[in-house]
Amino acid sequence: LQAVYHEMNKQVTPAIRALWCFSMPSSAPASVVYDKQYSTVNKRAKTHLQDDYAAIPSSTDMLQLVTEELSSTALLRTNGFEGPAAACVHPPVHALDKLWPVLIVQKNDWCVAILLLTAYTRPEPQWMVNSPGVGDAIELSQTILGLAWSLRKQTHAVIRSELHTYLAVTCPYGTWSGLGYAQVGVMLSASKSGTGAQLTSQAQLPSWRFNTHKGKPQVDVIVRESVHAMQFGSPDNPDVIQVSGVVVVKAAIADISSLTCQLSSIVPLSHIAYHHSVREHKCLEPEQRYQLTLLPPDDRFELLHYTIRNTGLQLPLRGIFQMADKDEDSVTLLMQLKLSPSIPNAALEYCEVRIPFFERGIIKSAKPQAQGGSVSIADSKQELVWQVSKAFTSKDQELSLEVTVVFDTEKPSRVDSEYGCTKLNSYAEAFFIVQQRLLSDVCLETASLKTDPPLKSKLKTSTNNELVNGKYMIWNLLGTAPRAAHNLHELMDEALG
Repeated sequence: LQAVYHEMNKQVTPAIRALWCFSMPSSAPASVVYDKQYSTVNKRAKTHLQDDYAAIPSSTDMLQLVTEELSSTALLRTNGFEGPAAACVHPPVHALDKLWPVLIVQKNDWCVAILLLTAYTRPEPQWMVNSPGVGDAIELSQTILGLAWSLRKQTHAVIRSELHTYLAVTCPYGTWSGLGYAQVGVMLSASKSGTGAQLTSQAQLPSWRFNTHKGKPQVDVIVRESVHAMQFGSPDNPDVIQVSGVVVVKAAIADISSLTCQLSSIVPLSHIAYHHSVREHKCLEPEQRYQLTLLPPDDRFELLHYTIRNTGLQLPLRGIFQMADKDEDSVTLLMQLKLSPSIPNAALEYCEVRIPFFERGIIKSAKPQAQGGSVSIADSKQELVWQVSKAFTSKDQELSLEVTVVFDTEKPSRVDSEYGCTKLNSYAEAFFIVQQRLLSDVCLETASLKTDPPLKSKLKTSTNNELVNGKYMIWNLLGTAPRAAHNLHELMDEALG
C-alpha cells in the first residue's frame, strides 16, 4: 500500500488549497487573524478528488472546526514530538468534517491550519510523511507561527499585512518556495535599494529541499546529552544521576523516498520520543540497537529524544562539599572536584561551580585558597563563583578550594523557594560543557545509512557529541539535604510527561 501511495504522489503535485492563522489566547476568545485560498489549486482538487472533494468552509466555520479538534485531540507541537510513550509518531494531520488532509500546528497563543492537496484521497496519516507537501507545510506553519509571535505586541491588522506580504512572495500560487520571513525582508530591501533581489550569505535557502538539492549528499549528526545529578557524599544517601539526550540530524540529500539508519547505545534508553518524520522504528539484536526509517525534513531536526536512568553511570564531575559555621557571621568551606578519567582536560570546554548562601545576608569578604582556577563574588553578593575551565592539569585531575566567607547579616538574605535550604543545608552547583564525550555512547552508525533509491555518489557524514550539565548539585556533607533533593527521578519523569 505504501508503494502504491508513493507512486500516486509522483502523479499529483502537492500544494496548498487554503491557509488560516488563528489567535487563541487563554484569556480571550479565539479569532481569525488571516485566511487565504488558492483558487487554481482548488480547481485541481476538484479534478483529482472527484466525489471526495469538499468545499472550503468560511473562516468562522473553520475556526470552530479547528477549536473542536484541538479540544479533542492531543496535537503534535512544533518541536515535532508526541508523548514519549507513543508507539508511533505521525505528522499533525487531521480530518475535519469532510476536509482532508488538514495540517494543524499550535504554539503559544497562535495556531496555523493548512488544507493540502496531496495524492492521498482518504485519511491515511501513517503514509502522509511520504508527501513532500506535508514537510513543506510543517516548515511553513512554523515560519508563520514565528512571525506571529514576533509581532504579538502589534495589532491583528499589522500581522495580517505582514502575512499577506510574506505569502505573496513565498507562496503566490499554493507552492511554498522555502524562503523564511527574514529572507523575504532581505529581498524586498534589496529590491527597494535597486541592488537586485539577491540573498546575502547570511540568508540562504535551506541546503536540503525535496528534489532541489544540487550539492553532494551529506548527513550531519549531533548527539547532545544533559546530566542531572544529586551528589550527597554519604553511603546513607546514594547519589542520583539521570541523563536526557537528543539526536540532531541534518540530511542534505535529494530525490529519496526514505532514509534508513541504526542507532546503538551501551545502556538501555527510555522515554524515547521520535520525530514525526520517522515512519518505522524497531529494536534489533543485540539490545540497545534501534533501526529507523524516515523521510528527513528540511534543514536540521531533532530525530529523537531519550533518557537514561542508570546508577552505574560514572559521573563526569565528582565533588565533595563541606561547609561549617566559623562564628555568627562567617563560614569556612572546602570544595573538592575530580574530573572523570574518561574525560581529558582538553575536552572540558567550560566549567564553573557556583556556591549560593541562604539566610546569611550578603557576602562582605571572601579569602579563597584555590588549587586551580579563579574565585570571585557574584554580582548579587550572595554566592561564590569558582571558574575552573581547563584547570584539571594534574595527573589525578583533581582540584580543591578552601574559603573563609564573612557576611553582612544586616542585609537582605537569599531565600531558597525550591528546596527550602537554610544555613548549612546548602549545596554547590556545577556547570560544564564537554566536547566529543557522552555517558551513553549513543551513536548513529553512519555506515548503516541507506537511501531509497540508492545514491549514485558517496554519502558524506559527520558526527559531533556534546555533554552538558543539567541540574548538577553537590550537597553539603555537614548539612542535611532537604527531601526534595532526593526526588530527581520523580521530577524528571514528571517533566517528560
